[in-house]
Amino acid sequence: MIHLAVRRVNPELLEIFREWMAQLNGPRRDEALATLVDEGCSHELVVLIEDPEGPLVICAMEVESIEKSSEAADTPLTKSTRNTAP
Repeated sequence: MIHLAVRRVNPELLEIFREWMAQLNGPRRDEALATLVDEGCSHELVVLIEDPEGPLVICAMEVESIEKSSEAADTPLTKSTRNTAP
């Protein structure tokens, strides 16, 4: 199942969001990949787009089921993502 989310990013939080994404693609990459496995996610793509109305983040995930993904997403990494994400 494909799950797609589009969210506006508060421009005041944009740099914090970029720093967090750098953490997920850098020093915390192994932890992030393990979380995706636990969530039953086979593919994930996150794109930041800046348009005239402000920045948008688009997240597309292919998961076995939304329910399984949501249940498995209760980890320290995903909790910190929720606190950092737009």
